Amino acid sequence: MDVKEYIKNHVLLFDGAMGTYYATQYPEDTAKCEWANLRHPERIEAIHRAYIEAGAKAIKTNTFGANTQVCECTWDEVSQVITAGWEIAKRTAGNAEVFADIGPLPESTAEYQDIVKQFLSLGATRFLFETFADDEPLHDLAAYIKKQNPDAYVMVSFAATPDGFTRQGLS
Repeated sequence: MDVKEYIKNHVLLFDGAMGTYYATQYPEDTAKCEWANLRHPERIEAIHRAYIEAGAKAIKTNTFGANTQVCECTWDEVSQVITAGWEIAKRTAGNAEVFADIGPLPESTAEYQDIVKQFLSLGATRFLFETFADDEPLHDLAAYIKKQNPDAYVMVSFAATPDGFTRQGLS
């Protein structure tokens, strides 16, 4: 489906929080859920499938925290986690759109561009920068993505408090 056309007349229903769902289904696994892309891909596939069966028209890769800071690992390991997460989502999606899911990094870093490059190399054309508190890195990242693929679609969500401000104080 063409996301831009679809959202003109429909609500694009996404899946829910992968980490929360994973933790409720597999409480014994205390590692970051992104590691399950490599260690338990069948679990991630089952969660994607459950969301699609519940009506999701878009699923996010299990890569929200796939970065060296959150996963406390090397870039090579992050690259493997991202690749596996992309492959699982693509294999499971059926008619649902797959969005490359990128969460905020604890510190501002150039690693965002490495993550984006990895997704682009895998064929990603849909990106979701999820629950950001600051728009600082997003303008350059969106411009980079669009330069690499003018047809790419970039969405951003911000986490806000009940009074309407992010942790960084953006209204």
